[in-house]
Amino acid sequence: MAYIGKSIESGTFAVLDTSGNTYNGSNTTFSLGTQVGSPAQLLVSHDGVIQKAGTDYSLASGGTQITFSTAPASGASIFIVEISGAVGGPLDSDLNGSELILDADGDTSITADTDDQIDIKVAGTDQITIKDGALSPVTDNDIDLGTSSLEFKDAFFDGTVTTDGLTVSGTPSFADGSIAIADLDIDGGTDIGADIADADLFIIDDGAGGTNRKTTASRIKSYVGGGGLVPITTVAFSSGTELVINNCFSATYLNYMMIISLLVPSSDASLNFRFNVGGTVDSGSNYRYTLAGTQNSSSGTTSQSNGTTDEGRLFYDIDADSEAGASGVFYIHNPYGAFQRKQIHGNTMLQKGTASNTTQYQVATDYHNSTTKNFTGINLFSSGATNWRAGSTSGGYGRVSIFGIVNS
Repeated sequence: MAYIGKSIESGTFAVLDTSGNTYNGSNTTFSLGTQVGSPAQLLVSHDGVIQKAGTDYSLASGGTQITFSTAPASGASIFIVEISGAVGGPLDSDLNGSELILDADGDTSITADTDDQIDIKVAGTDQITIKDGALSPVTDNDIDLGTSSLEFKDAFFDGTVTTDGLTVSGTPSFADGSIAIADLDIDGGTDIGADIADADLFIIDDGAGGTNRKTTASRIKSYVGGGGLVPITTVAFSSGTELVINNCFSATYLNYMMIISLLVPSSDASLNFRFNVGGTVDSGSNYRYTLAGTQNSSSGTTSQSNGTTDEGRLFYDIDADSEAGASGVFYIHNPYGAFQRKQIHGNTMLQKGTASNTTQYQVATDYHNSTTKNFTGINLFSSGATNWRAGSTSGGYGRVSIFGIVNS
């Protein structure tokens, strides 16, 4: 009889080619020649008798074989029709723990054979398990990635999220939106191999609503503590007559501190200075200095000054004795700034080895010119071209350290 009724709008019916199967009264499992997801997806006729899915037969090998509960007799007449696609509407049925096969070779699937748990299998192994249905918020054991990793690509994320806590590796790039993860360990980074520079960026929560913003290291440096010292350079005196320090002053700081430690000349000498610009020294008659000190050898006070000269002075009459030496702390004001006057003041201590006494000096020296000079360095040299004994940056002997004063 012809089919009566509205024509089927979707769905596919196909008679499967099972001609290669041999029915001998003992075999129960046979090839389907294709893969199906459920026994109910097949219409099976055994010698003209329709078989009941799940009772008279079941599926094997991931849906690629049919297994009869009773072996078909030798010479049995069997045909199988595959019913696939949506017939009359969307799938709305209870799988009741049955495995949903997704790929051609039957080793990738989704199943819920454990109550309140979904297992996603890839290549025959459970890779992702979702438990309890509690994904907001995610708690322990709600999502178990097993031995797998998740890889997000394109605009959202370029990198790999692995299962060690949560480790982000590769080159993650979040093009839009945000991510909030507690205890995030970012792996794969290497040391920058250099000191932090003013232009380096840090991520800061602005505290006004949880917004993260980038800021430069120079801003952090200016803020921390409301002030402080930032190391710029430390150099040792060589055995020559002059120590040239370039590129230690800039527009970053207005004021600087300079510490000179245990300086010893090869013969008695004073320590003088000149400013430089890019290594070119200013030796014009623009310097003045005054040093006033007190000795503990009952010789009273001493002072030494010069009204206008081509060099400033920091130490006066340093003893060359091997047990002697000179140390001092100096503040350098406005060496690079847009003012005509540059000033240095500080305190020094000279040990007189042969005379077994010390002398303490208050130092005041300045530079003044009719035009503004943006000095970038300083030259330290001996009076009378006397050589200095070579010092060390590690031990503190015969060295100079210069610091920028933050918020000065």
